[in-house]
Amino acid sequence: MTNAFLSIIFIPFLYCLILIPTSVPRGILFGFILRINLDKGIPIIIASMPHPFIEIFAYCLLASALYKLNPAITRKVSNIFRTNKKSNISFKSTFTNFLKIYIFLALPLCIIAAFLETYV
Repeated sequence: MTNAFLSIIFIPFLYCLILIPTSVPRGILFGFILRINLDKGIPIIIASMPHPFIEIFAYCLLASALYKLNPAITRKVSNIFRTNKKSNISFKSTFTNFLKIYIFLALPLCIIAAFLETYV
């Protein structure tokens, strides 16, 4: 949910930063595992791959929803300070679309990824 707070800041694509700390450490860890022992490392990596794929996919869905929410917030705030107003992007509809994507897609995928991480 920290991505939603990052979408309020008016820097584009700041909410995509959450993908970096979820994917880079895994790549470094997989590199160490393969460097130490290739024969034992490959089955370990294959066994742990479903979790990162599902988790990163959920974060990408969340980032795409925030991509649509950020311009609505930016336009709403920037129109407060303008004399000639630009056309508004409906904040209510983009926020409801964000909640739909979060509740029905991203959150269940994160829960599935958590179960895969714990039990597989």
